[in-house]
Amino acid sequence: MKMKKFLSVVLAACMLISVCGCSNNKKEENVKKVELNAPGEFPIAKEKTKITIGVQQNAMIEDWETNALTLELEEKANVDIEFIVFPSTDAESKIAAMVASQTELPDILTMETVDLTVYYDTGIAIPLTDYYNNPDMAYYFNKRLENSPEEREYIINAGKSPDGENYGVMRYTPEIGNEYPFRMWINKTWLDKLDLEMPTTTDEYYDVLKAFVEKDPNGNGKKDEIGLIGSNNGWNQKPQDTLMNAFIYNDPNRYNMTVKNGKIDVVYNKPEYKKGLEYMHKLVKDGLLSPQSFTQDVVQLKSILENPEVQQVGSIVAGSMSVFTPESERKKDFVAMPPLTGPDGVCYSPYAQTVPNCNTIITKYCDNPELAFRMLDYLYDETMSVWQRFGQPEVDWDTEVSGIKGLYEDTLGIKCGFRQITNISGSTTQNSYLGNILPAYRPATKKQQSKNI
Repeated sequence: MKMKKFLSVVLAACMLISVCGCSNNKKEENVKKVELNAPGEFPIAKEKTKITIGVQQNAMIEDWETNALTLELEEKANVDIEFIVFPSTDAESKIAAMVASQTELPDILTMETVDLTVYYDTGIAIPLTDYYNNPDMAYYFNKRLENSPEEREYIINAGKSPDGENYGVMRYTPEIGNEYPFRMWINKTWLDKLDLEMPTTTDEYYDVLKAFVEKDPNGNGKKDEIGLIGSNNGWNQKPQDTLMNAFIYNDPNRYNMTVKNGKIDVVYNKPEYKKGLEYMHKLVKDGLLSPQSFTQDVVQLKSILENPEVQQVGSIVAGSMSVFTPESERKKDFVAMPPLTGPDGVCYSPYAQTVPNCNTIITKYCDNPELAFRMLDYLYDETMSVWQRFGQPEVDWDTEVSGIKGLYEDTLGIKCGFRQITNISGSTTQNSYLGNILPAYRPATKKQQSKNI
């Protein structure tokens, strides 16, 4: 299947080959290999060495060369990083054309939306299995996971190609919220104003939404309140996907399919699914669920949520609060809802297990693959892994967490590991991190759990 996908991309890209160049560039033989220091010692390389990294254009990154994370890698690895920036829209075609014409690629490729696994069996990505199994090479990776052998085995095995080799330098960053992505949020300000309890069943939820649209909780004297709203293309923002789990197990990420008695089955031909549709029909008919939810996109949803004149929304279906703008005042009214229980006692929240992202490769054109791998392995260090997602330490986040409760402290006993000083991922442009595209290891039960200040 991978080869078929690769060939289809190559055929679509053939017209670009003349643009990208048909030269069969080859590395000079007997290139002097740079000497490396012992694992855990800095700098990694004993002499300054150039490393090229191919990335996709990202409007959020102010300057790839002067980015704080780039400078940290250059200092610790003793390298001069040159970024080869591919256009975000047609990076896939350009890479396919370069592979097809055997045009030299950067030493490292790390892509945000281009699937590099289709090239594993073309020979352009060097195998990394021996590197991961060598504690002197994968020093930080093995050090971080030395007390979690089962998790290490899972990451290695899940990242393997069908031929048994690891080709990707893996990013494994499970987040509890992402593994249970079907959730809803409710306006706690309105609940308190109307002296209502948090709903836990579909019947209670109906009553709460009815109160929201009929009792003027925003206080403007108009009947302009929206009970529940979502969108048709935002991250887990379709009401039917989440609400249906109060009637039957429904996982859209598995195409609404289940396995029963060893056989694949579907949920949408079951009487329980029909009950769920009837419930949602009632919400729409009674004016509690906005029919716009089934036709509007996430941009239109945001404009309603961020109404500058008055709060209009009582409840939202969305995978995360990122549906709001980072500095939103409207967001402050909302809290997470527990999964609802339906009339037959059904209450599900589909689980989506995190698998390693293998979209960073070291190409066969790299003169110093051991240095490239050692540099990327440094990103498994705990501080570096947090840097990958939350920005520069002591600038965008720190560990001054006294008196701050962690997001999952009450429910799972996971204490806050650090606090965010700036919401780096919500910035229009920033120069602190490289967009969370490189390898990292942030386990779900460790210091990745944070709290915005």
